[in-house]
Amino acid sequence: MSTRIIQDILDAKLATVANIPQIIGENLSLERVQGTQNSIYKTPYCRTKLIPAQTDTFSLGETGHDRWYGLYQITIFFPANDGTDGPNYAADQIINAFDPSVFLTDTGSPASDIVVRVAKTPWREIAFENTQWFQLPVTVQYEAYIQR
Repeated sequence: MSTRIIQDILDAKLATVANIPQIIGENLSLERVQGTQNSIYKTPYCRTKLIPAQTDTFSLGETGHDRWYGLYQITIFFPANDGTDGPNYAADQIINAFDPSVFLTDTGSPASDIVVRVAKTPWREIAFENTQWFQLPVTVQYEAYIQR
């Protein structure tokens, strides 16, 4: 349950970032969202993925806290052969939005006491290109202390 809440909190933060492509769900592609028209291969988009690590016990007792941490990866998709300015600009916007001083909460959920912290400065992974897409992953390391 907490993994889903953590991803929702991080996705909500990403949705506030200006000037980045449309965001789609983790298990989707733009083709599945919009159909299989040729025009979709010219529409940039972002896809998110949460990569949780093993949960640690931070403090003991019935009301102790567990440390949930891992990686939140945003893959930026731009049409192949369109250059790297667009993906690099989007990556810069995302990296700037997820500053390590950021603490994120979800005040609308029943578990609104969950606070997610950006643990270190986000970074770009190695970009790659196939016949249709140039893909640039940006990784955010997060942590949250959640009461048992």
